[in-house]
Amino acid sequence: MSVPGSPAPAMTSQSFDSLSAYLGSRVTLQHDGSTEVVIPGADRLSDADGHLSELAILCAIDIATGMGSVAATDPPMVTLTADMAVNLLARPAPGDLRTVGRVVKPGKRIIMTEAVVTDSTGSPVAFATVSCAPVKEIPRGFAGRIQPGDTRVLDLPEWASVPIEQQYDTTPVEVAGSGPVPVASIELTPRTANPFGFLHGAVGAHLLLSGARRAGLAQVDSITVRYLRPTVEGPADVIVDDVFRSHPSTALSMSLRDRGTGKIACAAHVVGPSAQFATR
Repeated sequence: MSVPGSPAPAMTSQSFDSLSAYLGSRVTLQHDGSTEVVIPGADRLSDADGHLSELAILCAIDIATGMGSVAATDPPMVTLTADMAVNLLARPAPGDLRTVGRVVKPGKRIIMTEAVVTDSTGSPVAFATVSCAPVKEIPRGFAGRIQPGDTRVLDLPEWASVPIEQQYDTTPVEVAGSGPVPVASIELTPRTANPFGFLHGAVGAHLLLSGARRAGLAQVDSITVRYLRPTVEGPADVIVDDVFRSHPSTALSMSLRDRGTGKIACAAHVVGPSAQFATR
């Protein structure tokens, strides 16, 4: 859906993944090359206190840095997230979430980007640095190309009324045999996939955050994810590989594994305090 007065469409809802559309994302490529993503506050996307889900924050970061990295390539290239480091500063106040991503350093192999997320009061709630890797040239005339000054509001899917905690449930799924026990799991479906059919990077990071909390972190202060290979079969499982404690912080070394292929898709470090030292 186009915003009145915007240029001729260069981007459609079908050019994005189901998660971005489900969040009702409004995406603008600014003339200075930065990308703004606004996710409207909604009960279905919030917890009992009215705070938007961390999955919304992660997805907004992914869109803002991904679209910015594409805009920085010439000729335009499809880019994939290579790694993501996110500092979570505070829970967002109820209302809309605004994320601005920009390219810090363009490159042929790696494009360094960063994103700042603010809530409805203008207060920062998250800061991220993301490395994006160009992988292939975008076909000429592709509808997903966004032009400077272009704004699009993604159309909500038919299933948008389902609450986010139910839609993206991360309850661990039991694994047959004697392998490691997952602390979080999610199926690979069209609703959890990116446009290429792989597990969405933001869904993977959300899965790791959920697993970290089940492993004992009362809150997450930072998460660093290295994307090693795509999750192509699923379900995706999160495993705690090691735990490091130094009062008052705990750091978890975690991996996200594609159960279908048996391969590790992501490696991550998640840091935060245990329950008695939580501040938010």
